[in-house]
Amino acid sequence: MNEMKSRRILGFPDEFWIGFVIMIGIFLKLVYNVSVGYEVCGHNPGEWTAIINDIPNGGHIGYIQYLYVYHRLPSFDPSLIPGYTQQPLFYIFSAVVLQIFHGFMGWNLGSVLHCIQCVNFVFVLVGTFSGVGILGRMGVKGRKKVMLLLFLMFYPGLYNLGAALDNTPMAFMFGMLAMGKALKWYETRKRGVAISCGVMLGMALMAKFSAFVVIFPIGALFVLARFYDRRGSDKVLYQHMGLVAGISLPMGLWYPIRNLVKFGTSPFYTVPEAAVWQDVSGYSFFQRLRLPKLEELSQLHLTPNTFYEYNIWSQTFKTTVVDEYALNVENVGPHFLAVFLVVSVIFFAILALVMLVQTLTANRMQFENKIFVLTGTVVFFVIYIIHCFANPTVSAMNAREIPFMIFFLCIGVGMCGSATPRDTIFEKVTTYMAHMLIVVISMLSAFLFGFYAI
Repeated sequence: MNEMKSRRILGFPDEFWIGFVIMIGIFLKLVYNVSVGYEVCGHNPGEWTAIINDIPNGGHIGYIQYLYVYHRLPSFDPSLIPGYTQQPLFYIFSAVVLQIFHGFMGWNLGSVLHCIQCVNFVFVLVGTFSGVGILGRMGVKGRKKVMLLLFLMFYPGLYNLGAALDNTPMAFMFGMLAMGKALKWYETRKRGVAISCGVMLGMALMAKFSAFVVIFPIGALFVLARFYDRRGSDKVLYQHMGLVAGISLPMGLWYPIRNLVKFGTSPFYTVPEAAVWQDVSGYSFFQRLRLPKLEELSQLHLTPNTFYEYNIWSQTFKTTVVDEYALNVENVGPHFLAVFLVVSVIFFAILALVMLVQTLTANRMQFENKIFVLTGTVVFFVIYIIHCFANPTVSAMNAREIPFMIFFLCIGVGMCGSATPRDTIFEKVTTYMAHMLIVVISMLSAFLFGFYAI
């Protein structure tokens, strides 16, 4: 009976701390989003200026403006203007919001764009809670669940993701929801859950095509259902697989197919030629994948100097904390704290990966969960590296390209050991170190994003 009771931290049960962490995390993130404004996004944001001679503006804001003004999808080859090859769901949503609040109700344009940015914060929040639900399905509970919730609520990469005025937060949310539905389908084998999974996956693909990476761990569950844990008839299983594919693929592919038919635009869009300072193709494979140097990590913001920015690891972890220009680190104090936060995140990622390997090799997870986690971790990692080399620019190396990865690493932290006297010395030490890093990262992140946001 004692095992069924909530454990207490400082005299309060886990449920109290879960609610407390969620409340504080939501408040501080909302304050951050409201204070920085949508201009903080540095990923081809574009601008809202007068459309002259029917030549649209580029970037995310330009795409939204085009849909708002013309009430139609691009009537030109979208590869000709930066940003228009992106899947249209987020931009249609934003144009509709603008039409209601700016067009009909007369709200200020900038205020409505700022509200859309805050809606992106909600998207990230929903995706985060979905990720916590996945951790729970894996068996993470008690104090470890509280610690991981603390980490995810204050993780700097999710601060930055929720503040961007682009389509990544929406794709992240639907991708996380799709994976959660897939795990639920594997447990229940219900048709309705399969349909929900297909819809969520289709929405993720219609928001951003790079969300296709979640197809792999989802597909691994269906393969397991066919060859490992066979419940029900094969006919029903194939029907459910057909429902997921039949719903999600048309939703994800209709826009590139439409552009191919109308304009001859290749579905495999070519990336525009990068500025000279962004081009890192001249660096060797070893230089780009070796361990980062401290001087590379200390140069936090993007500058026209690829000497500091060609290494994949340094650029990925720096953008986790400061993205491109999220924090004001001009002074020595905040700069030192930001670099320390970057280093702390690096150590946490390495430790979490070690703990994940230990978890996958130990008998602590159900087999289907192991395959799901292993497939997702390997595929996300490999595709990200391929992306960085296929598009050898500074902007390609960004933590926002792999937002799902952090949740798979958290599984290792949550499952390595059971927080009982039965744990091995390795499990006790790594768990203690991970929890200390979570506290440090959370405190530094809350402080920097609370007082030094740009």
